Amino acid sequence: MTATLILIVEDEKKIADVIGDYLNAAGFRTSAQNNVDRVISQVKKDPPNLIVLDIMLQGKDGMQLCRAIRQFS
Repeated sequence: MTATLILIVEDEKKIADVIGDYLNAAGFRTSAQNNVDRVISQVKKDPPNLIVLDIMLQGKDGMQLCRAIRQFS
């Protein structure tokens, strides 16, 4: 059985790193994405079990991104 995959969508690298460190220490597999335009293709390619999504992303509203992901997942 593979570890649960958690996708971290955060535009500030330090914050994404801290979140990732805590989740990895708890036994989760993580992937971080800071480019909003690549999130949807990444989710389609390797669907995560959970997404930790920053609401205030540069260039795009996190809620809009969430709605776009929910249309196909």
